[in-house]
Amino acid sequence: MEIRDFEIEYEFDWSYGISIDDLQKDLDELRALGVTHIDIEPQSNYDVPYIVYQAISRRMETPEEYQERLSKDKAWQEELRRRDVEQYERLKEKLGL
Repeated sequence: MEIRDFEIEYEFDWSYGISIDDLQKDLDELRALGVTHIDIEPQSNYDVPYIVYQAISRRMETPEEYQERLSKDKAWQEELRRRDVEQYERLKEKLGL
């Protein structure tokens, strides 16, 4: 198990500025949801800048989350192996080997 970032859904309404009181209310609400970090990413779309906020809970994953991550990783590795074998068989047939 390891420390990981888990996204927590939250509707940030900070686009055009926010009062200190409203910001404090949001921060209190975010803390109550278990948020430990807020990622702030500047973005641009067709030269129009905007900011993406993401609420994050940085914590040790639970045993269930760890097992789920391992299962997904194993499934992905199996899928990659399957694709590699398919590609190998196609090339082998194409090259007459």
